[in-house]
Amino acid sequence: MGGVKIKSLFLGNSNAFLVASGDEVALIDAGLGNRSKRILEEANRLVSNFAGLKYIFITHAHYDHVGSVNGLKESGQPKIVAHEKEAENLRQGKSPVPAGTIWLSKQISWLGCMIFHHCIRFKGFEPDLLFSQRLKLKLGENEIECFHCPGHTEGSICIKIAGNIFAGDSFFHLLPGRIFPPFANDVKELYRSWQKVLQERPTRIFPGHGKPFSAGLLRHCLGLRKTI
Repeated sequence: MGGVKIKSLFLGNSNAFLVASGDEVALIDAGLGNRSKRILEEANRLVSNFAGLKYIFITHAHYDHVGSVNGLKESGQPKIVAHEKEAENLRQGKSPVPAGTIWLSKQISWLGCMIFHHCIRFKGFEPDLLFSQRLKLKLGENEIECFHCPGHTEGSICIKIAGNIFAGDSFFHLLPGRIFPPFANDVKELYRSWQKVLQERPTRIFPGHGKPFSAGLLRHCLGLRKTI
């Protein structure tokens, strides 16, 4: 298999990633709205013969991870890939706020549910490829594997290519040594998903917020848990 190129993009308040194998390019998450032009410009810089995005992978149906999808659909024919449990929210443009995991995020979650839920909607769209547990696709000479990693949301997924795992909001790495997300609907499920990620033997893990980190940090953080 050939190597891959990865371009990290900070799109509003979350990360998105362009991944290229040969001249084929996929996008993982799509940030806030009105970023489609920048995404396509960066894709053009990433490969010499860019002919449009092949896939857009949605790690979960939150407004800050899907905002530019509609603009990108208008520019070509990328296949939108997501978990089946996120499909209805994607169609309806709903962005449910997960439960907070610490005192501050619990207050933010409450405010989001009670007051700001209309502000975090997005224009809905129809996903093209849905899956339940695992899905394998080809990007250039490489295989991309999507797998279900619930916890942050019921339909959260991770995407693996060439040893790299793109994990959406299953992790936040905003502070050194800390990867626990401030929002998760099911913390026990989240830790089981962390174990699943570690079993994939990743070389690097790319979170939806913050900087990439190693499997060693994930292993350390899991080791701090007495029970999973």
